[in-house]
Amino acid sequence: MEKRWYSFTDENKTKINGSYSIRQDDLQVGPQEELDESDPRVQEFLGPLWARAKYQEFDIASVDQFVKALSSFGGSPLPLWRGQSNAAWPLTTAIERDRDDIIIKEIGLHTYENRILTEGRRRAHHHGVDHPHSDDLLGWLSHLRHHGAPTRLLDVTKSQYVAAFFAVASGFDDCDGAVWMFSQFYLQLGLHSLLMKSDKPFYPPGSYGNLVDSYQSPTVNVPPQEPKTYTHKDLIFGDALQLIELALQGSLAIAGVMPVESGQWLERRQDVQQGSFLFPLNLRSSFQQNLESTVGVPLTDVKESPLRMFPEDNKVIQIVASNAAVIKFIVSASLKRDMRHLLDRMNLRPSVLFPDHQGHIMELRNLVPPKGTWKL
Repeated sequence: MEKRWYSFTDENKTKINGSYSIRQDDLQVGPQEELDESDPRVQEFLGPLWARAKYQEFDIASVDQFVKALSSFGGSPLPLWRGQSNAAWPLTTAIERDRDDIIIKEIGLHTYENRILTEGRRRAHHHGVDHPHSDDLLGWLSHLRHHGAPTRLLDVTKSQYVAAFFAVASGFDDCDGAVWMFSQFYLQLGLHSLLMKSDKPFYPPGSYGNLVDSYQSPTVNVPPQEPKTYTHKDLIFGDALQLIELALQGSLAIAGVMPVESGQWLERRQDVQQGSFLFPLNLRSSFQQNLESTVGVPLTDVKESPLRMFPEDNKVIQIVASNAAVIKFIVSASLKRDMRHLLDRMNLRPSVLFPDHQGHIMELRNLVPPKGTWKL
C-alpha cells in the first residue's frame, strides 16, 4: 500500500495536520511520520473511504437538499453538468445510439461522422443560416449537433441549474431524472495519464475494412498536401485541436474523454445555456467506456456508503467534492414538479434557454396544466 509522509499537530502524533508525498525538512510543519492509508489516523484525516470514490451516486428527495448538493461543487476549472429526464438512460452520444456492431468495429463511426461534416459544409449555403468557417471542425460539429445531426459530442453545461432544467423537464414525471457532474480537473488529469501510459496510441493502417456502399464522395479541388505523421510525443505535448483532428480520422486507439469548448463559433442557444461538450476520442468504444477509461473506474462501481442521500456533514461533502470525478444525482420523480417551480422563479424558462421559436412553443405548451396538477 502506498505510503505518504504526514505531519501532526502535537508531539504525541495523535492528530494529523497535513500530508506530503515526501518528507518535509521545514521545521514549521511539526513532527512527521511515514504512514500508509490503512493507519486509523490517516483514515480519520482523509475521511470515510466511500466518500473518496471517483464515482458516486446520490438520491435527491427534497428541493433544499437538491440546492445544497448542486451548490457544493466549484473550483477551477468549473465542473460540467448534464441533465437527463430519465435516470435509467445511459450516457450515449447521438452517433453511437442504435448502431450495428459491424459499423462500430469494422467500418468505424468516424467514417459516417466525416460524411456528415462533408455534406453539412457542402449544403449549408442552401439554408440561409450563419455557420462556422469551413476549417473550424469543432465549430461545425457543434453547429450540426445543435440542429440535430448525429455527432460524437455529448452536450454538457457549466450551470448545474441548466442541467436541472433538463432533468426535471415536463413529460417525464413518471420516472426519476438525473443530473450528472463531471470534474474537468479529473477528466484532464485522467486523459493526460492515458496519453502518457499508452504504448500503442494509434491504430495501424488497414485497421478498418473497406466500405462499399452507394455514397459518392465529392471531388474536391484542393492542392496536394504532404501527409502528416504524428508520434506519441505529439499526443502528450500537442494541443486539443490536434487530438480532435486525429480522433475524427479514426486514428486514435486510446479510449478517453476530453472536455472541449467551442472557440471560433458559438451558437446562440449554446451561449445562453452555458453549453460545452465532452468529446470521446475513440468511437470503437461507447461514450461510457471512453469515460470509464478516463476516470479509472466503471460507472457501476459505487462504494458502500452508510447513506444513500447526499451527505449533510460539510466535511464529508468537501471530501466528496474533492475526490469525485463523476457524480450521478438521482432526482425523485415526485420532486420534479417542485423543482420546475423553483427553476421558473429563477427565470430558467424554455423561452430563456431556447431563445428561438422552439422555446416559444415550449412555453405555450406549459400554459396547459399537465395531468395530476390538481386533485379533486
